[in-house]
Amino acid sequence: MRWIKFLILVPCTILLATKSFAQTDPTNFDITGIKLGMTPEQVEKILLTKYPNRFTEHSTKSEGYCADGLIAYRVQNQSTRTRQPVGNFKKCVWGITVVGADYFIKADFLEDLTTSIGAMRLTELSLQQYFRGAGKSAFASLKQQLLSKYGKPSSESPEVPDSYYSPVWGQQLKTAWISAKLEYHPYKGNEISLMLNLYSANDYKNNLTKIRDQYVESEVQKALPVRVNPGF
Repeated sequence: MRWIKFLILVPCTILLATKSFAQTDPTNFDITGIKLGMTPEQVEKILLTKYPNRFTEHSTKSEGYCADGLIAYRVQNQSTRTRQPVGNFKKCVWGITVVGADYFIKADFLEDLTTSIGAMRLTELSLQQYFRGAGKSAFASLKQQLLSKYGKPSSESPEVPDSYYSPVWGQQLKTAWISAKLEYHPYKGNEISLMLNLYSANDYKNNLTKIRDQYVESEVQKALPVRVNPGF
């Protein structure tokens, strides 16, 4: 009974009311209230609100150089020819991961220089949730929540006794795609697994990376001393 109670409470925090997949604006897509384009601070605030104990105890952040930090690092590296330049180069949050025995949440960010230096934006979000010993009635309840949010599955496997049942939702748009998968495993102690993914399109991510790389290279060349050709 404890697991069923947990099932009823947790998916309600995951499946916030939105329009179905019939919509065409990816900015309306969300997983547990998190949308593409959000900053690390916005994502962290939502996760901390919805999973206060889990986020505090089981979260990690991955950091890397922001564009201006990378520029400073490369300029010092190429000016002094040292392998490990000394300095406090600015870093940004590139990823947030929250892990527990029955869940996994991963958010990835890219720097959007079309906005400003250091503007990190969410480009990928994955959530996996497991409900052990929940039973088939709880599976039906969770499936109905998915149907209410996402509409009819794009594909659905046939139900087989003592096997698994796996409806899948998916929507591919020009700038983003989202998918959801729900599985019921009677042979694993009536375990239910929920997998949700929200990604920016590869073209969009590649463009952000290209803009950043070009900007960094241009600024590094401007900052380096001009080399004089002695003429012989």
